[in-house]
Amino acid sequence: MKALFIGDSITEGFDLKKYFTGRDFVNYGISGFSSAEVMDAINKGWFKSQPDMVFLRI
Repeated sequence: MKALFIGDSITEGFDLKKYFTGRDFVNYGISGFSSAEVMDAINKGWFKSQPDMVFLRI
């Protein structure tokens, strides 16, 4: 299962390896990102890996 975590500094600081050991999860949290910047980044290909789940925290 693939999952993406997308959001701001809270997402960026979340330790995926600590809580989801051995999972194919990617953290795209970026400190200071606005909603508009997240939408722009999403359109640049974050979903090319075809994740099964997306967690959006903005």
